[in-house]
Amino acid sequence: MRKTTVFAVVRVAFFGVGALVACAELARADEIEAPKPKIETKEEPRKEPGPLHRKLFWAETGVLAASAGFDWTTTAQCQQRGCQEAASSWAIGHFPSNARIAAYGSAWFAGDAAALYFAEKSRHRWFKWIGRAYVAYETQDHFRLAFANRGLCRGAGSCDGKL
Repeated sequence: MRKTTVFAVVRVAFFGVGALVACAELARADEIEAPKPKIETKEEPRKEPGPLHRKLFWAETGVLAASAGFDWTTTAQCQQRGCQEAASSWAIGHFPSNARIAAYGSAWFAGDAAALYFAEKSRHRWFKWIGRAYVAYETQDHFRLAFANRGLCRGAGSCDGKL
């Protein structure tokens, strides 16, 4: 063998060994933990999500007010035609006046709105959704009762039943 061929074989061998060592170090690089730089961040104070500027709170409160008002109006109309209030007898009696219906309903609505306000003000997402679900239930309940009142009050002028 000639001298240049031997040097070429030695060079290839050194290059091959160097490549193997480099691959081994790259494979081991995942195992080695390099020190990470310390990054200082300023923690901003957490802002309270005020529900007064949130459109969702006002939309929920508005829909609840509309459904409750519709329910109270149809209840008062049925009362004028001689129906008896059976569902709310524990709170306002069987034959409440329009003022008593309005006062009781307004107080109940204020309580629902306050509960929604504090639920929306909470920082816990699950608590916000519980408040929203309660308001959705109350809204559908008012609409259901109002449409039931409308169905009872249609006809010959009296409902012959209980609300």
